[in-house]
Amino acid sequence: MGRLDNKVAIITGAGSGMGKATAVLFAKEGAKVVIADIAVKAGRETVRIVKEGGGEAIFVNTNVSKAPEVKAMVKAAIDTYGKLDILVNCAGIARKEVSTVDCPEEMFNEIIATNLNGVWLGMKYGIPEMLKTGGGSIVNFASIAALEAYVGIPAYSASKGGVISLSRAAAIEYASKNIRVNCVAPGHIATPMLLDAWSQ
Repeated sequence: MGRLDNKVAIITGAGSGMGKATAVLFAKEGAKVVIADIAVKAGRETVRIVKEGGGEAIFVNTNVSKAPEVKAMVKAAIDTYGKLDILVNCAGIARKEVSTVDCPEEMFNEIIATNLNGVWLGMKYGIPEMLKTGGGSIVNFASIAALEAYVGIPAYSASKGGVISLSRAAAIEYASKNIRVNCVAPGHIATPMLLDAWSQ
């Protein structure tokens, strides 16, 4: 018996890094996992790993900054597994270091759209499905950059700070409806995203 037997979980950004590790662990604990990522090859590789380990998984190509794609992601979970118990909003991006003044508007908006809006869209479309079955659990990924000051990542820091505040708001709103909303703020972990950002 696993701790997540009979649970259905969506994990965004599950093609690599912490999202991938989360998906593999959840599957080992018995969850049926929906692997959502913008990277098709990487997402399908995570599905392969899950199935090779005896778990159940599907891949949904998803850009979390796009509302129609997030809506389709949630629909795929319902159509395939019939419900949604867990939502892990892990998808995120980082770009090269640049000062607040020198940060291009396009870069700032792209980071906010993925890292913050993507979390909001996941909850916007995921929570209604959880309410239908009596509750659920949401885990949103922020960052230590939301809690401490770092030079050269103004948009990333702002996006992750927003995730913390958004998570608090949703937690208060839906606690009485049996939906838990938690937020984690990882430190420096050698994921492909972090290593790529540092190499720019």
